[in-house]
Amino acid sequence: MLIYTILVLVVFINMSLSNNSPGEPAHKADCKECHADIMAGDYVHPVAVDGCSLCHVSTGEEHPNNNVTGFKLTADYPQICYGCHDDKNSKDNVHYPVQDGLCSTCHSPHSSSNASLILSDFSENSCMDCHVMDQEGKKSSHDPTGSASCTKCHDPHQSDYPRMIRANVNDLCLDCHNESFESDGREIQNIKATLVETNTIHDPIINGDCIICHLPHDSDFPRLLISEYPVRQFSEAKYENFELCFLCHDSEMITADSTEFATNFRNGKQNLHYFHINGSKGRNCNLCHNAHGAPNKHLIEETVRYGQWNMPMDAEFNENGGSCSTGCHRRLEYSRVIN
Repeated sequence: MLIYTILVLVVFINMSLSNNSPGEPAHKADCKECHADIMAGDYVHPVAVDGCSLCHVSTGEEHPNNNVTGFKLTADYPQICYGCHDDKNSKDNVHYPVQDGLCSTCHSPHSSSNASLILSDFSENSCMDCHVMDQEGKKSSHDPTGSASCTKCHDPHQSDYPRMIRANVNDLCLDCHNESFESDGREIQNIKATLVETNTIHDPIINGDCIICHLPHDSDFPRLLISEYPVRQFSEAKYENFELCFLCHDSEMITADSTEFATNFRNGKQNLHYFHINGSKGRNCNLCHNAHGAPNKHLIEETVRYGQWNMPMDAEFNENGGSCSTGCHRRLEYSRVIN
């Protein structure tokens, strides 16, 4: 009789442990006993290490069992994430997965082989799962794009700036272009130093519009330019070769030998741009000008690279014209007003 009573008591206790009330774990076993695979990544969500109950709550249904969800989230996405993480849906520009509460599109809530619990490796272009970018056949590509370092320029959650960029365009570009470095076998100048040390800055940069001339990801033209511009010091003086400049400037600057309006660099009506550039061996604009900034008015450099020689550009300006003396010729004067 005593043995029978003990057996009944054991069965009763086991039944009590297996029938928990709703809101409590379905059993006392550690969840990781069954779900070890979701915790196997190199980077583990700290709340998952501490336990599952912060994000999951029992539905009261028997678990595990086929076609039964034994647990549910304690809140819907993205509110469940905002319980610990700052609200990522409060700025003017919000990444659409965040806006739609699709945090798990990019992040694993448990563990991952990648930092920040990213589902796939950024070196394998995880952004490109949604953002298609075909760089095949392009003449130039931005180094961060090529290395899939999208987050150097873009915030993946939200931003105060359009296109999810981290800062205004000029500050964003100069955050990297604050030193000289080599890319595609050529030296990229320190743009920030150039702007700090110069007296004249190109209007697009003043207006914060680097992308007026450059594309941020890749381009069909060298140097991420948006249109045609010579790479070498000499190029045939025709519109098609200098199309980039003439998106803003008057193309008659290089096509008309006489003008009153196309340029202020003229002697009377004689177009001195045309005089210097015309012909099959026309000079590149950068033989006299720096497209970003320069010490003199009109973006005129003090010296320009001519082969292995830093050729002096001694330019002076007055109300009606000016004069210049270069390695090409003695000092010559010009005036837009000729009596």
